[in-house]
Amino acid sequence: MSGVLKLGSTTFGTENNGKIDLTNVGPTQFSSSNHTWELKAVDAPIVGANYSTNDDPLSGQLAIYNGATKLWGITEGGWVQNPNVPYFFVNTFDGTTFNAGGFTGGSDQSTQGHYNPTNGRFTVPISGLYCVFAGVLANSGSGRVEGAIALNGVDIIYFNSNPIDSFDGPVGLCIKYANAGDYFDTNRKSGTAYAGVNLNHYFGGYLIG
Repeated sequence: MSGVLKLGSTTFGTENNGKIDLTNVGPTQFSSSNHTWELKAVDAPIVGANYSTNDDPLSGQLAIYNGATKLWGITEGGWVQNPNVPYFFVNTFDGTTFNAGGFTGGSDQSTQGHYNPTNGRFTVPISGLYCVFAGVLANSGSGRVEGAIALNGVDIIYFNSNPIDSFDGPVGLCIKYANAGDYFDTNRKSGTAYAGVNLNHYFGGYLIG
């Protein structure tokens, strides 16, 4: 009695008299209509593999590649590597303002291009659970400042401050599921954010999973 062990069209081993002998122990390719994916074991240094700042040159990984680009990996210690997690962060140090419509200006410091400085929107590139946050700097001259984080134009969390004679930095944070193509932005509900030198208004977020 004999047979083969397959995943799709890929043969992983042969069966002979009740025993399975592995015949495909190297890289394995899986093809879709547009891409070929490769699953393989690699030796690659891991930064901080043991909560340190040193590389671990002996680390082994099981990794998925698209050509020469590594998309995902898990080390022998259980550390997951995902080199392309969607995120964004903008602040006033590069021209962002917190005006009546919310944040505008600035640039996406992640360089991923999902934040639009013209309308202050972060467009979700992939569906998932996102942590999004925003904060502004206010002082006694600004009065009460109230803002909101919104998903597709609907406010989901508010943040506010009413400083008396010192600076204050109200912060809003939310965790929300969003679909690809949805957008997060902010709204200034009332008050005027501080407009002095070295501003500290900011808006950012990232994919949790």
